[in-house]
Formats: sequence, C-alpha cells, structure tokens
Amino acid sequence: MRGERGFTLIELAVALTIAAGVLLLAHRVFGRLLDGAARLTDERERLDHEGNARRLLTMLVGSMDVGAPLAGSFDGEPHRLAFSSWCASPEGWPERRRLTLEVDNGRLVVTGLRSAPLPLADSVVGLHVDYLLSLGAGEHWGRAWVSPVSAPQAIRLRVAHPSFTDTLLLSIGERG
Repeated sequence: MRGERGFTLIELAVALTIAAGVLLLAHRVFGRLLDGAARLTDERERLDHEGNARRLLTMLVGSMDVGAPLAGSFDGEPHRLAFSSWCASPEGWPERRRLTLEVDNGRLVVTGLRSAPLPLADSVVGLHVDYLLSLGAGEHWGRAWVSPVSAPQAIRLRVAHPSFTDTLLLSIGERG
C-alpha cells in the first residue's frame, strides 16, 4: 500500500541530527549554569570569610587590654601588630590573650586565639600598619607604636593583595 509508508532513512537521520544538536546545546547551557552557580557559591563563601575576619578584628581591637597589670605591651611595628585582648574562652568566659597580626606564607593571620594561626585573608603580599596618636584634623599617622601602658586611638591596616589593597580602619576601645 502506497498510503502507508514509514519514515525514510534520510528523514530519520535529519531528526536524529536535530535532536543531537538540541541535546548538545542543552548540555552546554546547563554546564554553564552549574559553573555559574559554583562561582557564585565560591564568591559568597569568600565574602562571608572576609566579613567574619573584619568583625573579628573589630572585636579584638575593641576589646584591647593595654596598661593593666599582666596585660602586656602594645607592640605596633610597620608590618606586624601584637597586643593583649579579651577573648571568649571555649567555656564562654572572657580571658586575656596575647595576639599577633601579621602576614605568614601569603596569608594574613592572627596568632594567639587557638593553637594554630587563624587565617583572615588569602593571597596577601604585604601588610602595612599605621597608628594614630590622637584624633584631630592635623594629626598624623605613625609607622610604629611601642608602649607598655598605652595604645593609639586607631589602627590603619593596609592589606596588599596582588591586584588591589584593602584598607581597614580600626578604632581602639578604652585605652590604657
């Protein structure tokens, strides 16, 4: 019967070619979608880490303990900072800790909070620290501060990365 004929081999080949093209395009679209989602997740985690590091630094500097008995001195160098601060212990009680902020193996780290250095930022090529003696329009930032009894009004941290520099201004709490 002439009216009941099936698909020809050419029609079947064309249909399979079109279906393969659609599948290939869908695979590329979904692959890019998954790559974009992974990049978005990585960036969100990086921003969360950066925000947590800023909050931690603000808390540690705000709880600085200088000038009190057993507190230790404030040692501010151009590329490193050491001071005592009140931190929560594992039991939840505040305890005085001697902390150091510096660059170690390409990372900005704080030591003294736990047994290993705590990384605050990755891909760091340098740290530049400045110290403000007192507030006012004519005041200047100093490159060093070493005192057993006092701390500066503020600390300016310039964290150098390969392609940019991040500047943090940290106000000191009550000074000893």
